Amino acid sequence: MSKYKEIAEKVLGNIGGASNVDQAWHCITRLRFNLNDKEKVDIESIKRIDGVLGAQFSGDQFQVIVGNKVSDVFAELEPMVEGGGSGSGERKGEKQGIISATMDFISGVFTPILPALAGAGLLKGFLALFVTVGLVE
Repeated sequence: MSKYKEIAEKVLGNIGGASNVDQAWHCITRLRFNLNDKEKVDIESIKRIDGVLGAQFSGDQFQVIVGNKVSDVFAELEPMVEGGGSGSGERKGEKQGIISATMDFISGVFTPILPALAGAGLLKGFLALFVTVGLVE
């Protein structure tokens, strides 16, 4: 069993299993979950899993900090939650607050273009440096 599959299984077991996952996805360093029942989560056990750097609730979302290998862990986790990664995003039960919904929208818009923005910023910085040094007019 791969290290990433072991991490995925332990995380899934400590959040209440696949039936408790409404939606699952990841960002650059974190696994993110919308859960049906927050009470089933054992945060302390998740924090003790080897390979997990931390875990927390942020608004209506549960986040597990994995680091730069998050895509490998998510690749093992996604089949276990049976398509939870492509869920509708509609919350069952409680409604999402206006601030949380706005922040989700903003992060959803900017996350895909983040690498392009970072690359453009680096390019602009290098061009400014080259002008200052006199390599470019």
